[in-house]
Parts: sequence; C-alpha cells; structure tokens
Amino acid sequence: MALGGRTGSFNAKKSLFGEWKTTLGFMARGILFIVGLFTLDHSLKFLLHPLFQRALIFDEYSGNMAHLAAKSEADIYVFGDSRAQSFYDPDIIQKVTGQTVFNGGLPARYMLYYSMAATLIERHHHAKYYVINISLNEFEHRNIEQRILPDISAFLPYQNELSCYQEVLGKLKEYAVTLPLKEYIGLQFALAKYTHIVAYRYNRSMVPILRQAMGQLPESKNGFIPQLGMLSPSSKALPALALEPELDAYAIEVFVDFIKRSQENGIHIILCIGPAYRQSNDFKLNAIEQRNLLLTRELAQIMNVPMIELFESDYSEFCDPRNYSDVFHLNRKGATIFSQIFAEKFMELLAIRNPEEYRHSPFFPKIRREQYLEQVPFLVESRGHS
Repeated sequence: MALGGRTGSFNAKKSLFGEWKTTLGFMARGILFIVGLFTLDHSLKFLLHPLFQRALIFDEYSGNMAHLAAKSEADIYVFGDSRAQSFYDPDIIQKVTGQTVFNGGLPARYMLYYSMAATLIERHHHAKYYVINISLNEFEHRNIEQRILPDISAFLPYQNELSCYQEVLGKLKEYAVTLPLKEYIGLQFALAKYTHIVAYRYNRSMVPILRQAMGQLPESKNGFIPQLGMLSPSSKALPALALEPELDAYAIEVFVDFIKRSQENGIHIILCIGPAYRQSNDFKLNAIEQRNLLLTRELAQIMNVPMIELFESDYSEFCDPRNYSDVFHLNRKGATIFSQIFAEKFMELLAIRNPEEYRHSPFFPKIRREQYLEQVPFLVESRGHS
C-alpha cells in the first residue's frame, strides 16, 4: 500500500508538472505570437509609410496638403478656416488679378496652421502674397485640443521634415508639466492621439489605405471647396456670447512671428475679413466682435499689414440669405460675388504707390482704441519701439 501511495503521489506530481509544462508552453507561444505581431506591425509601418502618407493627405485634407507640400506654385496663397476654403475661388481671382492662386484653407484651423503651411510651401516655392482670411474669433482663447493639436495634426506626414513641428511639440511638453495631474494626463493622451497616429494605424486601416494609394487620387481644384445649399430667411442668426472671451497670447505671438518671417522673406501679407449673416443685429458686429476687430486692426497696424474688410453692412449682396449656405458660410453664388469683390480690392491695393496714399486708403487699419493689447505685454513693448 505504501508503494502504491508513493506511486500515486509521484504520478500526481508528474501530471501536475505536465499541466504546468503545457501551460508554460502555451504562454510562451502566446508571447511569441504577440512579439511576432508587434514585429510584423512595425515592419508594415515602414513598408506602408509612403502609402499611408498618400491616403492621409488626400482622405483627411482634401488634397490640400499634398499640393502645399509638392505641387502648388502659386503667386497668391489663401490661408484660413472653412470660410476661407469656401469663399475664395482661385479661378475668379486669377481672371481679375492675373495672379495664380491656391486656396489653402482648411476647416477649424487657426494661426499655427497658416504659419506651418507657409513653411511647407517655402521648401520648394517662393510666393508673392499670403492672404490670411481672419475670423473675428481668431485670437480668442481655446484649449490646446481645440486650437493647437488639430493645427499641427495636418502636418503629421511631414513631422520629421519641419523643425517648427518639433518646436511646437517641445513647447507643449514644457507647458504640460505646469498643469494639474488630471489635465497633464489628458494632455499626454491628446498628444499621443495627434502625434503618434503612425504607430498603430496600419493594420486596422489596411484596405482603405491600399485602395486610396493604389487608386487614382482626384485633384482638388486649387483647394477651393464651395458650400452647397441656401440659407432660409427664417434661419437663426449668429448667436451672441454672454461672456467676453479671453485673448490668446500664444495665437497672437504665432501671428506676429509668421508676419515677421514672411516680410523678411519678401512675401507680402494681406489680411481679409469676410461677411457673415448678422440679420438679428441689423447686419452689424456685436460688442465682442468689435473688440476682436479692433485688436486685429491694431495688430495689423503694428506689423504694417493692410486689411481688406468686406462686411455685409457695406455690401447689399452679403445681406441676402440666398447667398449663404448657413449663417457663417457663403454658398457657391455668394463665393462668386465675394471672390470678384476681393479681387477688385486686391487690385486697388496694388495700385497704391506711396505710404501717404496708403495711410489714407481703406486698406490702412483704422484704430480707435488700444485697450485690448494690455493683455499681451510683449506687443505693447514692440509697439513702443515701432
């Protein structure tokens, strides 16, 4: 019996050892499988990187970034958000001015995007003019996920080629350490989302990437994408803000640096403000919009940059709801009218021959108050030296 008990115990231990051996073998195979997938994924990353660039550039940015990076060689580049993208028709502007035009507007983009887009252009081409379509909320404060990260995400395929991309990331990381723990963690996740998409995009997007990359990508028409539809006369007008938004010193600093760099490179900057449907306010700016307009004019005057202001209060065509797709955007018909008027104003501006004539022209930014710059000390200092 004792021998049988020892044999049974030995067999039990042997069975248990066999189970552990099987389990360990399964775990080892699992680890090898995961390592293999990881290796394959990162191998595919390098193999598919050129295809990824083509798909990303066209699929998410309507071909604009591809043109800015390599194809466009225009005299005039227009920068701005969705309003710029849908307001400026390059064909109409070229007919009037004789200058080639590329519309570099993208939805929900701000000053950092314009500056980085210009850097991308200047790698292969020297433009004559940059037209910045300024929104009246351009310099209002937004959090990083609303303003900075979407702007730099457009340049993801070029992150290793643009030094300004790495500089922006460096500033964001410096800023992150000043935040409370919860906000710091949130920012780190946001940075990972916008700046490290390349690491794990490939496998789950294999089919669309190959379809886009292998197929013939249609050409965008000089970046111009008109809005469709027509605004109903009974549509609600622009909402009024209850609180006065803070100004964003970083956005203003980016704007000033962009203007300085362009002027040093011999590129002329022109600011333009377009219309919106403000029927409920008798087609006039509200108090916050007036503050933002005055700030924009003050910045333009400091930087010696002309402004073309095309408000609906000065043009009956822009008070007609049939020329809008919504309260913020002109439709195709409205964009045709806007582009024609803008081109004519552009030619009037070019006809000015001396500083005195310019100072008495409608393009010289008129200043009535300067109180808003108190929130931006470095501008007050620069103005004192001008």
